[in-house]
Amino acid sequence: MELTWIHVWITCSWCVFLSFANANVLFPFNKENKVDLTNNQDIPLSFIIPYFGGRYDSIYISHHGYLSLTSTYRGFFYKRLWPNRFYPKQRDPALIAPYYAEVNLQPTAQSEPDGTQQPAYVTWQTNTGDKDRNTLDRLTKEVRDSVVGAGDFKATHSFMVTWANVTCQGCFASYYKDYPMNTFQAVIVTDQVRTFIIYNYKSITWTGGVQAGGNANTGLGAHVPPAQAGFNAGNGRQWIGLPHSGTDNIVNLDEMEGLIKARFVYEVQDKVTIGGCASDIAGRGYSRNLQLSPHSGGMLGGEVIEVSGPCFQPQDTNNIQCKFADQVVPGQYVSKVIARCAVPVLNTRGLIEVSVSRNGGKSWFKSGHYTIVLLGRMPFDVTLQSVDKWASIEPDFLVLKWNKTLFENTAPSTSAPSSVNIKLMAYTETISYSENKGEWVEVRNLSLSAPNNGVFTISNLADYSCATTDSKCYDLDVGVVQITSADKGNNIKRKIWSRIFPLGWYIREAMKYHYGDSWVSGRCVAWYDGDQTDKAWKVDLLPCPCRLEQAMVDFGRWQPDVSCNIKTGGCRFHVGAVHCVRSAQPTPVYGAGNQCCYRPNGSLMYTSDTFNGSTPDRSHDWGAPPYGKPPLIPSLSHWKRDVVSYFYCCLWTKDMCSFYMDSRPTTDCKDYATPKPAMVFGSVHFITLDSRIFTFNGHGEFYLLKGTQTSKGLAIQGRFLEPLSSNGQRVEGSTVLTAAAMKYMSDVVEIQLANDVNGASRKVTVVVDGVIYYFDKPWQRWQDFENVTVIRNDENSHSNFTILLNAAGIGVQVAEYGGQLTLTLMLPPALKSKTEGLLGSWDGNSKNDASSLPNSPVDKLYQDLKSKWKVEQNAVLFKFKESYQDNNYVPIMDATIPNTGAALKQSAVLFCRTNKQCLFDYLVTKEESIANATKLATIQYQEMLKSTKEVNSCGLLPVTRAVKNSYDYSVNKTVIVTGCQDGYELRGAKSYTCRRLPNGKYTWDIPVTAKCLYKLRGANSAQQTILPWKHFSSLLVTLLAFTIDAAV
Repeated sequence: MELTWIHVWITCSWCVFLSFANANVLFPFNKENKVDLTNNQDIPLSFIIPYFGGRYDSIYISHHGYLSLTSTYRGFFYKRLWPNRFYPKQRDPALIAPYYAEVNLQPTAQSEPDGTQQPAYVTWQTNTGDKDRNTLDRLTKEVRDSVVGAGDFKATHSFMVTWANVTCQGCFASYYKDYPMNTFQAVIVTDQVRTFIIYNYKSITWTGGVQAGGNANTGLGAHVPPAQAGFNAGNGRQWIGLPHSGTDNIVNLDEMEGLIKARFVYEVQDKVTIGGCASDIAGRGYSRNLQLSPHSGGMLGGEVIEVSGPCFQPQDTNNIQCKFADQVVPGQYVSKVIARCAVPVLNTRGLIEVSVSRNGGKSWFKSGHYTIVLLGRMPFDVTLQSVDKWASIEPDFLVLKWNKTLFENTAPSTSAPSSVNIKLMAYTETISYSENKGEWVEVRNLSLSAPNNGVFTISNLADYSCATTDSKCYDLDVGVVQITSADKGNNIKRKIWSRIFPLGWYIREAMKYHYGDSWVSGRCVAWYDGDQTDKAWKVDLLPCPCRLEQAMVDFGRWQPDVSCNIKTGGCRFHVGAVHCVRSAQPTPVYGAGNQCCYRPNGSLMYTSDTFNGSTPDRSHDWGAPPYGKPPLIPSLSHWKRDVVSYFYCCLWTKDMCSFYMDSRPTTDCKDYATPKPAMVFGSVHFITLDSRIFTFNGHGEFYLLKGTQTSKGLAIQGRFLEPLSSNGQRVEGSTVLTAAAMKYMSDVVEIQLANDVNGASRKVTVVVDGVIYYFDKPWQRWQDFENVTVIRNDENSHSNFTILLNAAGIGVQVAEYGGQLTLTLMLPPALKSKTEGLLGSWDGNSKNDASSLPNSPVDKLYQDLKSKWKVEQNAVLFKFKESYQDNNYVPIMDATIPNTGAALKQSAVLFCRTNKQCLFDYLVTKEESIANATKLATIQYQEMLKSTKEVNSCGLLPVTRAVKNSYDYSVNKTVIVTGCQDGYELRGAKSYTCRRLPNGKYTWDIPVTAKCLYKLRGANSAQQTILPWKHFSSLLVTLLAFTIDAAV
C-alpha cells in the first residue's frame, strides 16, 4: 500500500536526481525525510524569502496544501476565497498555496498491513555552498528557461515541499489505494533579492472534501469553493491564481502544457511574472496575458525586451513579430518560452499594449502592457560630456561616453568587447493637409564598428557637418546620438541614446553657405514670422500664479518643471529662477502648455522684465492626448516649436532674444484665481472647503467629495477603520483613514495603507483599476493612466502620493504618517459650489458643512453624516468591494472621551498644547504617532491657507525691456522704471503705484506711458544684421516699427 506523507526540502546534496526533462514532473526528493507536522511550529530559515514586498525568515507548512509566511495563520477555512475580503476584520495571511484544500492525512482505511498510520514528516537544511551547488544550478536553469528577465538570476537557496498521495477530508474508500489522491510539489527558489516559485502537479484527481460539497467517493464536485492554487500577498492586497483556481477545472492542472507539462513557474515579487508558455489545449478554457521584461522604457525605444506567452518553435523564427500599440517590429526566437523584440520609437507616453505573433501577424497573442516614460524622466545611457559644447554652434571637439557593458560579449564568440556603431540622428516634423508625422532620420555615421571602449571623441567637426549641397539641412536642427551593436548576425539589436540637443554645429556650414554669416539671426526671424501667424493657441493658457508659494500649493493644476525646480536646481534657460512650474494639463484645443518661473523672493519672472522669464509653450513639454503626431508629441514637438528657436534667438546670438520673448510673453497673473484646500486627518478630523473643522469617526466607506451639476461623476471616497495601537491591537471607538479611492472621467485610483507587511519598506499601496502599481525607480515616480496621473512625492518610503484628476484640475495628496493616511484636497475655482460630501461645497458658507442643522448635538451630527454620506455597496470604488459599514459601531466623540487619568491628560497637554484635534487623538487613541500626525496636518493646513490667499495685484507693469527697482506688482506697491536693457532707451513717466478701485479691481495710479525704445545702429556697425532676402522684409517691418515709435 502507498503512504500518505508530506516531504519538505531545502536543497539536498545527497539526493539522486532525475533529469528535469523526465516524464515525472516532480523534482527528486528523499522519501525518508519526514517529520511529524502535528507540532504546529514554524520552521526558522537561515535566509530571507522576499515575497510581495515583504521579507520573511520563517515558514509554516500545512498538510492542507499551503505554506504560510505569516506565523499566526494555521488551519483551513471553508468558503474562503483569497484575498480575504473581510480583511482587516479577519486575517489575510501571506500564503504560497499549490493546492489549498482540506486534506485528510489519516483516512479510515488501513494504510499499512499492521494497521498503523504513518504521520507526515518534514526535513530541511540550508544551502551550504558547493555541496548544494548542483541542485541550485539545476533550479537556476529551470528559472532562467521559464521566466522572462531571469537571465542573470542565480539561486542561492531553495525550499521544497512535496504532498504525495494526499486525499480529501471526508472522502471514503474501503482500501487506501482506492481513495482519490493528489500529488503535488512547491519549490521556493531565491537569491534573497528575487523569489521564484515552482508548482509541480504529478496527479490531481479531487477538488474538495465533503464539507466543500465534494463527492465522498471521487472528491469531485466541490463548490464552496473548489481547491485554490496560487499566491496570496497578505494584508488584503492581492491573490494571483493559477489557471482554473477555485473552479471545477482545477483538476486539469496536471494536464496543462507549458515548458514542461504540469509545471508552473512564477516570479513572485511586487509584480508577478508568469513563467512557461501556454499551448493551445482544446477545451481547457485557459488564457493568459503576455509577460514582458522589462516593463518600461523611454520614448526613443531601443530596449530589447523578452516576451513570453505562446509556446514558440524554432521554425517560428522568421514569423515572430511584436506589436507596440500600432507599430509592428520583427521578433527573434530564443527558446520555447521566450522571444525577443526591440522596442521601436514611440511618440507617446504612458501605458501601451504589446502583443506578439508567431505567424507573421495573422493572429496575435493576448496583450501585455508596457510603460513609455517621458524623455526628461528617463535616464540616458549615452552621456554627452560638456553638454554646452554639444549645444553650441562652434565647439572645438565633442566627447561622448556610454556604459560599455551594455554591448560586451553580444557576439557569439570570445571575451573581447564587441564593436559599436555610433550615429547622429535628427528629429523632423511634417505638418500639412496631406501628412502629419514626426520621425527620426539618420544624418551621419559618426563611426562604424568603433571599439566598444565606452568613449568616443569628435575632433574635426567639419568632417561630420551637414553637406553644403544638402537641401535638407535646414530642418535637421534637433538631434541625438544613437549607439548600437555592430555585431553581425543579430537583427534584434539594442539601441542606446543620448539626451536631445540642438544640432547647430552640424548644420552651421550648410547654413552659412546658403544664408551667409548671419544665418542664425535669419533662422530666428524666420521662426518669429511663422509664429506670429498663429496666436490662437495662447487664448486658453492658464494665468500664472503670482507667487511661488501659490504655484507650489496649487498642485492640481501646476507641477514642478523637471529641468528647473527647488529640488534639483538646473534652470539653465531661466537663470535667476529658483523654481519653475508647468501647467499639469495641455490646453484642450491646441495642446499648448504654460510655464511660470519664480525668483528667490517668490515673485513671478516676466519675459517683459527679463530674457530669463516665464515662457508659454506652443507644444506642451509633456505632450497632449492623443499624442503620436505633431504638435502633440511629448518633448519632441516642444523641442521643434519652442526650444530650438530659443537657441536661435537667445543663446546663439546676442541681439535677437527680444524676438523670442515678444512671441512668448508671460501670461499675466492678474487673472489668476487660487484653489481651495480641504483635509482629512487623524481620528478622524475634517477641514472643509469653507474651513469648518469637525470630527467624525465613521466606520466604513464615505464620500469625501461628490460632484454635482456639471461635475457629476466626480467621486472621492474614504475608507475608515480602527487604527492599530503600538502593540498591534485595534483601538476601539476610534477610526482613521486607511484607504482613499477616486475617479473623474478616469481610471479609479486607490491609495491603501500597506498594513505593516513584514519587512516591507513601502507604507502605502497604489491600485489603479484593480491592479497594483509600484513607483520605486526614479523614472516610475510619475505614471499616467486613463485621464489620471499618479506621482510619488517622497524619496524612500513609498508613502506620499499626488493624484491628478486631469479632467478637472483637481489635486489630491495622500500620505501615510503614524499608521494612518492624511488626505489633502486642492479644488480649482472652476468647481466652486459644484461639489458636496464630507469636505463640503465651497460656497462661502461654512455653516452648511457637516450638518444641515446648526448647533446639532454631537451624536445627532454623527448620525446625520453617517446616513447622508455613506457609500452604498454597489457604488464602492475600492478594489475590495466588501463594505465595512458597521451599524453597531459606537464612536468616541468630543463629549464622550472616557476618563483617561491625570497623567495621560498631562502628557497630552504637554505634547499638543492647545491643539484641540491633537488632544482628542492623544486621549482617545493613546498613540503619540497619530496625535503628532494630526498636529502636523493642522500646521500644514494653515500654511496652505496662507498660500492660497488671493494676491491683490495689478499684474505686470507693461514696460517691455525695462529695468525696475522692484518686480512686486501687488497693491499699494510703487514700482520705478530706472532704465532699459542694453540697446534700448527710456521714454515716459517712471513711477507707478498699484491701487485698488472701488469696484474691487486693481490698476496703476496713472496711465503707463513708459517705453523702452530700440536704438538703431549705423550701417557700418558690427552688430548690423544681414539676412537672406526672404526674411529681410519681416525684419524691416520690425525696424520700421521701432523707428516710428522712436519718432513719436
